[in-house]
Amino acid sequence: MYKYFTLITVGIALLASCQNLNTVPVFDEDDAFVAFSIATKSVSEDAGIISIPVSLASIAGLSSTVSYEFVDGTAKLNENFKPVDETGILNFSSNARTANIDIQILDKPGVFTGDLKFTVKFKSTGSVKEGAENSCVVTITDNDHPLSAILGTYMAYPAGSNRGFTQYEVTITKDEEDLTLVWIHGLSHRSVLNDGLTPAYGNVQFDEDGNIVGITVPSLQGTGVDAGYGEWMIVGLDTEKFDDANDETPTVDFVVTDGGKTITMTNCFYVRDETYFWEYIDAPMPMIKQ
Repeated sequence: MYKYFTLITVGIALLASCQNLNTVPVFDEDDAFVAFSIATKSVSEDAGIISIPVSLASIAGLSSTVSYEFVDGTAKLNENFKPVDETGILNFSSNARTANIDIQILDKPGVFTGDLKFTVKFKSTGSVKEGAENSCVVTITDNDHPLSAILGTYMAYPAGSNRGFTQYEVTITKDEEDLTLVWIHGLSHRSVLNDGLTPAYGNVQFDEDGNIVGITVPSLQGTGVDAGYGEWMIVGLDTEKFDDANDETPTVDFVVTDGGKTITMTNCFYVRDETYFWEYIDAPMPMIKQ
């Protein structure tokens, strides 16, 4: 009898426990919070007025007043940006659960400053809690980079390729610190097709007047990874055609013309891992800016 009663008691307890597990949690208004909808935002220096959304999470639609402030980084208040509404206050209600912080980006055309950053964060969240996203870092990208003439997307037209490519996209991006260096994405099209793309860096060449005249890409850089064969390396060769090459060279060379609208590769290259040949691209290969 005792054992039977014990089993019934345990069964009732388990049933009650399962019912509790299946109970739909109810949002407690004491947990209402306000948060930035985005943690980071990148904008051009000529973007004008930008908006950063902030939302209040509340089932009942609580009303609250939230204040915010700006924290200088490399970007300075009233020098690189300024608030459109200088009160620094957002008002929320049941009919307005999202509000925007509007900011004027102050352009400095023709002046190279590099990319600049500042932060917007809550100063006070009033009657609600502060959410996990309690700030937003804004990056102002500089349009006046000294290498801007050669940055962007190009369509490459190789003279020959053992993979049969007649054209493909190559993108050139800036280095965040070195103003004489660029990153070339997609130079090995084989890497792109196999989702193993690694950009190769190139050293920019200038003439005595400071004009960009060329790019040299050092050999033996990793340009992609294959799960079965490891890292692929780009290697320059001493001729325009792979079939005529006798020696490896320390660089793959490019000539910049027409103000950066055309960049032409002048010696061929191939891609290999430690033991296997993967791809070659013949020169001359003009790349036309898109």
